[in-house]
Amino acid sequence: MKSSKINIIYFGTPEISAHVLQKISEEKINIVGVFTRPDSFNGRGKKLLESPVKQLSKSLNLPIFEPKSLRNDAIIEQIIQLSPDLIIVAAYGLIIPKEILDIPRYGVINIHPSLLPKYRGPSPVASALLNGESITGVSIMMLDEGMDTGPILAAEKFSIRAEHNTQTLTEELFQIGAKLLVSTIPPWVSGEITPIKQNTENATTTKLLTKDDGFVDWGSNCEFIARQIQAFNPWPSTFTSFSSKRLIIEKGFSVINPQLSSEHNKNPGYVTQTVLNGEVVTVVVCGEGFLVLTHVKLEGSSSQDIEDFVRGKPNFIGSTLG
Repeated sequence: MKSSKINIIYFGTPEISAHVLQKISEEKINIVGVFTRPDSFNGRGKKLLESPVKQLSKSLNLPIFEPKSLRNDAIIEQIIQLSPDLIIVAAYGLIIPKEILDIPRYGVINIHPSLLPKYRGPSPVASALLNGESITGVSIMMLDEGMDTGPILAAEKFSIRAEHNTQTLTEELFQIGAKLLVSTIPPWVSGEITPIKQNTENATTTKLLTKDDGFVDWGSNCEFIARQIQAFNPWPSTFTSFSSKRLIIEKGFSVINPQLSSEHNKNPGYVTQTVLNGEVVTVVVCGEGFLVLTHVKLEGSSSQDIEDFVRGKPNFIGSTLG
């Protein structure tokens, strides 16, 4: 990115956002402040942890601000005093109020991990995986008062691979988004980009995920359950119950095979073994097809590949999950 004499305030919190900040910091721009969420207690020891963005900001000697809320006159005045020409938001964690949106002359730019107007809202990556999309992408957009409804400055497509889950896909999308962002800022501030209004007729909105979303209904199609495993990794995870404990299905894949169906005509949730491509595999009967299990984690235990799990718990074969 060519040298730009503008002042930028950055808003972000998690690791994916720290990558974006690092990319911006390598360019010849002036970061006058970084806003991130306050330190939080996490882990078994409930240790007070700094956000990844805060940790990076300290190493870069950037001014750090950690307000609990942005709906505060003192915070708004503080932002005004920083005189930002542009504000950049990447996975901050709070809604930016209109009073702040109106401060910078070049507006507030956000990295959104979908091809807007599809998948607005809080869970765009998980929703794309759950719906079986083969193509997604990242949008550089202007924030307004709506939920990801602002005009688009730039976008880039990205192919979803079979091994992707929400965590890995999100990481890759924000890496692409960081590069796209730094290449978008100069033409935006120089007036070379005309924002494109979103087509509301094509808009879709995602929901905030809950723990219950990860529960497996074995009466569902096996392909949908396999997509659940992708979409809900790492949170809320895809889970069922075995021996009155929660069993997280970390990895698996779907198989629809008429011969298998005739050989294993059992109720959904039934666990059995069969031969697939010359190898013995552990499968769960679904409403349609089978889910081949490869990695699981039983409540109170560590992650295991399915062979080790079955070896330690032979009664798993022949059980009914749910």
